[in-house]
Amino acid sequence: MAYTILCAVDNSSYSQEALKTLGRWFKDSDEVVFRLIHISPLVKQLRPGEIARVFPDTDHLQKMEITKCESVLQNSKILLQEIGVPAYRIEKVYKIDSDNIAKDILEEARVNGIKTVAMGRRGMSEVKRFVMGGVSSRVAQEATEEAVWIIDRDATSTRTLIALDGTPECLNLIDHFAEVLVHIPGVRATLYHVIPPIPATYWDDGHILGPEEQKKREREIEKWYDSVTSKVQKAFEEGKERLIKAGLAPDLVEFRIERMKRGPARDILETLERGGYGILVMGRQSMAKGKPYAIGGRAFKIMNAARNCMICMVP
Repeated sequence: MAYTILCAVDNSSYSQEALKTLGRWFKDSDEVVFRLIHISPLVKQLRPGEIARVFPDTDHLQKMEITKCESVLQNSKILLQEIGVPAYRIEKVYKIDSDNIAKDILEEARVNGIKTVAMGRRGMSEVKRFVMGGVSSRVAQEATEEAVWIIDRDATSTRTLIALDGTPECLNLIDHFAEVLVHIPGVRATLYHVIPPIPATYWDDGHILGPEEQKKREREIEKWYDSVTSKVQKAFEEGKERLIKAGLAPDLVEFRIERMKRGPARDILETLERGGYGILVMGRQSMAKGKPYAIGGRAFKIMNAARNCMICMVP
């Protein structure tokens, strides 16, 4: 069964490098189809009447935009073919005069039942690279149904860090990996969990504990940590079974459960960098009451700070 990735492309080096990365990773996966989309923004510097005066032949202006779109898409197609992706697995689509590029990208995905949108970390803007691209940021924030892949131009490693919270719902991250990422050559997965701080009931006593009370409290805290670890371990075991069923060898899956040091987002970023991971799979939703479709603060921080990797934000 074909798995289509909607790849938002433009002429920027960031977009082209991201596309090359995807091409190298999935060129031998016959089930993966690349649907290239380029959207031309509405010219906002001129009003309609002004455009008519500057460009009396508005049809000619549209033809120029269409030609630019086709050129971008054809160049992107050639890039994939040079890497080894056959032409029959490459589709092209464009839209001109868009006043909301992020919305149009997601609409294209939803109309065609596409579950994954991929794009480079920066777009056409020449703003410094450490700033998140405007379109990619908006797509990530508004994609309530789709997985969004944001690819840094220096993403090379196929080691994958899957950040799980230990709940049954977190296994949808495993399912996303098993459905498409498992086909990347040389991929290996680390199931990762950061144990949150101990609850206030274990440290807010209203008085200084005596020696015996302190020892008792330390035993209670360790028991709490053991309980959390056991719960997460069960989710990890279920996740590993699903990955093995998808074709990943057992020795390519490892577990990593750590107590929080600097904060969940910072700990994930530090592990990502020190471990040489090139892919991060994480959930996007906020856990805040009444905000089931808003991007979570942790995910937002990681999305903007992670470097040299592909971030996969899964709904």
